[in-house]
Amino acid sequence: MKSISPAPPQEQGLVSVVIVNYRGAQDTITCLQGLRDINWPADQLELIVVDNDSGDGSAELIRAAAPDVKVIESGANLGFAGGCNLGVAKASGEFVALINSDARPDAEWISEAVAAFRADRGVACVASKVLDWDGKLIDYVGGFVNFTGQGYKLEVGWPDSEDFSEPRDVLFATGSAAFFRVDSFRQVGGFDEQYFMFFEDVDLGWRMNLRGMRVRYVPTSLVYHRHHAAISKFGSYRERYLLERNGLLTIYKNLSDELLGKVL
Repeated sequence: MKSISPAPPQEQGLVSVVIVNYRGAQDTITCLQGLRDINWPADQLELIVVDNDSGDGSAELIRAAAPDVKVIESGANLGFAGGCNLGVAKASGEFVALINSDARPDAEWISEAVAAFRADRGVACVASKVLDWDGKLIDYVGGFVNFTGQGYKLEVGWPDSEDFSEPRDVLFATGSAAFFRVDSFRQVGGFDEQYFMFFEDVDLGWRMNLRGMRVRYVPTSLVYHRHHAAISKFGSYRERYLLERNGLLTIYKNLSDELLGKVL
């Protein structure tokens, strides 16, 4: 697991939003436009796009459409995990938010997450509620891990309802929409870049919980997501490989030797 490199000094109250782009410039530009319409002061918002070596002119398109956004070219495809780590390393905020390029934020997405941090110093991560693009079906309202390390969101595809409107502590936040205290993210070493993509969010949440850092589901911090639009660029065989490998890596890393032996 790579450590997070030295970063700029943190500015209190500032929220840095990191978007990882891979051959999806138009989705990323749409997401950036949505971030300009939220109820959060512009002078307390830093927007960072990490272009993961798209090789299709994405970085130039994003710079032209959003000249005030910090666009970082990774120089290689670092995956979602490495791309996020690079973005956080360049962030100046007290808080950092991750949002998928194929997602759009609700107007209160940031304000509700920051309110949860300010209400309770024990919260290291805020897990946003994630619905489908139309806002009718569930993408994320919490999750768990099975014995083979597979992260699950049981309610995916269920109609949204008041049953999922209660804040609570959870094991992990989905990387498609999550907030972290920057110092907490860096303290645990950020995402493990071995994962490339998938379950790096499960692993990070698990490691935070093991250290006594709380991950809090905040349903009023809301995002709408086109599920798995990004992985479609890689192919289903790549998705299956990463899901199986990363599940095993998660239990290997986070279970004790005794429990790992029992599980296997």
